[in-house]
Amino acid sequence: MRALFFIFFSIGTFSTFGSVRISDTDMRNFLEGESFYEKKYSKSKHVKKINRLRKHKNYGSLRNHFQFKSNEKVCETDIIQSLRKDFGEDLVEYSLLEARRKDMVDDVVLDILLPLSRNLSESRPESSMTFQIKKGSEVISQKYRDLFKPGTCLFDNYIGLAEFLNRQVADTDENFMSWFNQWARRKRVISNEQYSLLNTMAVDFGKTQNRLRLRKYLSKRKIVLRKRKTLERSDEITQRESKKKEYGKRYRLYKSFSLSEIDFLSNYMLDMNRRILGDKAEIIFYSSEDVQEKEVISLGPTEQMRLAMKIYTRDIKILSKKELYRTKDLSFRTMLALAYEQGKVNVEDLEYLYGIPSMWDRKKSLSEKIANVVNRYGFVVPIFTGPVGTYIYFLGLSIMNTTIERKKEKENSLGDFEQDLFYGNCNLEAL
Repeated sequence: MRALFFIFFSIGTFSTFGSVRISDTDMRNFLEGESFYEKKYSKSKHVKKINRLRKHKNYGSLRNHFQFKSNEKVCETDIIQSLRKDFGEDLVEYSLLEARRKDMVDDVVLDILLPLSRNLSESRPESSMTFQIKKGSEVISQKYRDLFKPGTCLFDNYIGLAEFLNRQVADTDENFMSWFNQWARRKRVISNEQYSLLNTMAVDFGKTQNRLRLRKYLSKRKIVLRKRKTLERSDEITQRESKKKEYGKRYRLYKSFSLSEIDFLSNYMLDMNRRILGDKAEIIFYSSEDVQEKEVISLGPTEQMRLAMKIYTRDIKILSKKELYRTKDLSFRTMLALAYEQGKVNVEDLEYLYGIPSMWDRKKSLSEKIANVVNRYGFVVPIFTGPVGTYIYFLGLSIMNTTIERKKEKENSLGDFEQDLFYGNCNLEAL
């Protein structure tokens, strides 16, 4: 006689049908709390320039630079040019920061625009190229003139020019476009002001070419946010795992994932959250002969949480083996950001789920794990209300009593699920 068992999660109703409607030219901040850049610009040298900006005669028109009609073409360089015209080159990046503080834009827009706002008096790219243009100089000159045609986007035009020149010249270095910009300025094909703007894009052209485009972000966000019923803001979503991260989580997910992938992958986090917050979880054993219930094991809160994490870890490992996702970032916090973007995880759930990986990090000692809970939640967790507070409370008790960091069990191969169901492979940061 063969025993069969089933796991049941009793879960409340979750609605994933949204009603948020925005245009594909709307740059306003809808989902982010405090900006990642806030601390960076809190130093005195930056504060002085921000105060200068606020006293500027054109400060009252700052919002106009980030407002577009639904049928207008949004172009990164048009925004930078208009800010330079109104505030001067040295205040462009501070006008972007001020727009973020006023929620005219979010951190993704800042990630896109800030590299184009560099003050070239501080950093001028140098090229090691020393060749001369002997043929085709008029063709190149005309292409430089066409960059600034009215009604076109300079950023689009410049990428096209760089790709053209890269095909014409062998053995170019990463700053080859700065050499061509210098040549065009010497020939008086472009003005000093135009040269200054072009050189912000010449720094490491490879990165410029592969950046997330503003139009692409806004158009994708418009569709993604339709899944949301409400808009809410989180401080967690703007934080970065490392100061070395050049771009934030939301920037990376919009650059790396298609609309269908965002919709599909966000369900993994939704499923895990449902299992964690289910009213109860049970393992039911049956006989294969008479299919009658033989035994019911009710799981406690920490067992239910570990089981939900275990299932999630297994599913993501299986997914990561598929050809389509082998090179994708399927880390726990990226998947959490995907779910939050569509409203499948709300702010309250985001904040407690965001801290789970560090709570289960086997590299940390028991005392470090306890300290993490204390620092994050004050540990007098009964002050929390609802299911989230209950689970954080039991999680804290579990961390204090567990000996999981002493087990040191080895990772089993994919598909080998004979290991302990609740205590094995719960390290979400390993994904």
